[in-house]
Amino acid sequence: MMMRGKRHYAVAVRLPTTKEIVVDRGELKAPIYTNPIWKAPFVRGLALIGEQLHLGMKSLIWSANMNAGANNIEIGKKEITGSVAMAGVFALVLFIGLPLFLAGLAIQRSNSFAFVVVEGIIRVGLVLGYLAAISLLRDVRRVFQYHGAEHKTINSRAGCWPSH
Repeated sequence: MMMRGKRHYAVAVRLPTTKEIVVDRGELKAPIYTNPIWKAPFVRGLALIGEQLHLGMKSLIWSANMNAGANNIEIGKKEITGSVAMAGVFALVLFIGLPLFLAGLAIQRSNSFAFVVVEGIIRVGLVLGYLAAISLLRDVRRVFQYHGAEHKTINSRAGCWPSH
């Protein structure tokens, strides 16, 4: 589980063998937090998305290595890069290519409004189907449970304590 604040982040992992919870904490030091050029609204949004992707991947890699280390397995940069590349290609084909292809079979492209509507319906159906399918996996279900717990924790904290 990863939590991020304005200046710090923390990642917690339950080790599969000992059930011990190991925590990695860090300070957010990227230039987007200190350089005034990153204060511009559009630039700030793009930079924060990039920073969050980087922090998320760093946390996932650390978490995976903590779990793999319990089984004496090391996950290297090659494996992670290959996995991310394959996942990216899979996502592009499944959520962009397939809806375009299926909408093209169902609707003539000359009717652009109907084409876009059908493509959107197919895309929403694919996303919902994908979420339903992966939620059947035990590990993914646990990720969803932890994610829900994060939201409950944040909601509880925000509701009980005055904001500063």
